[in-house]
Amino acid sequence: MDAATLTDLGPLDPSPAAQVRLYLESALGLLQSQHINGATADWPALRAKAYADTASATTPEQTYPAIREVIRALGERHTFLMTPTAQKVIAARRATDPLPTGEITGDIGVVRLMTLMLDPNDPKDSGAPYQQAVEAAIRKGDTQNVCGWIINLTGHSGGNMYPGIQGLSALLGEGSPGAFVSRAGKTPWSIVIKRSAVTVRRPDAPVAVILGPRTASAGEAIAIGFIGRPNTRTFGQPTAGFTTGNITYPLSDGARLVLTGSYEQDRLGRRYTGAITPDEIVPLDEAEMAAKVWLATKGCGKSTI
Repeated sequence: MDAATLTDLGPLDPSPAAQVRLYLESALGLLQSQHINGATADWPALRAKAYADTASATTPEQTYPAIREVIRALGERHTFLMTPTAQKVIAARRATDPLPTGEITGDIGVVRLMTLMLDPNDPKDSGAPYQQAVEAAIRKGDTQNVCGWIINLTGHSGGNMYPGIQGLSALLGEGSPGAFVSRAGKTPWSIVIKRSAVTVRRPDAPVAVILGPRTASAGEAIAIGFIGRPNTRTFGQPTAGFTTGNITYPLSDGARLVLTGSYEQDRLGRRYTGAITPDEIVPLDEAEMAAKVWLATKGCGKSTI
């Protein structure tokens, strides 16, 4: 049989049930090959149950519960299925998402970073205004010759780490501030982070990082970027515990599989698998004051305590 005849036959099975099975298998295949726990899962059993649960499905949407059940079975909290409806909600919120803010208190610069959820369907949404707001805060502090910094991550519940950590890169020090560790190996963040053009006169200035239970995912990654940096200390409460790296895979119906493919590792080689515990555990409403007390031991901000 020649190629033309094969083409004329069309799809081997164009039925809705067959197409749904292909859709389900595409999601399961990604989870098996890319998820950090994919190599150790019982895939014959997981597939058998997923196929049984979707035996009467005729649309991709009807497979969502089965896909989510497989995600739960992998024993990890950060992977999720983002529906087309959820993506529209994120896109609608983007215009009103708050940007990072900065202020100068005496000779201490304070930068507060917020959650950053980029529009998953807009390739031009790079988070540039977010990074520029961080850079503006760093630049302002440097022009006023601040002695030390407070980086407050209590309002950063996740999304995209890059605009935030890139905006702060003048304070991160030399070398790679962290790494992603996947089944394929280690990727230093120095490869994937584009350092800001903003520089500071005191790149080794003391930095206090404020953490809390709403510090999650991308917010935790930024915190990890500072852990192990000389002259740095963390304050507040334990974080949410989503210290893993996600990659987004589009599915054929417009849904997206946001899949955990790596652990995160700090510059000292310590791998994170849960919450980050601050160096000093204090109530959140006292964390910035505790940070200022520590900064005073470094010769900064004594007049603001």
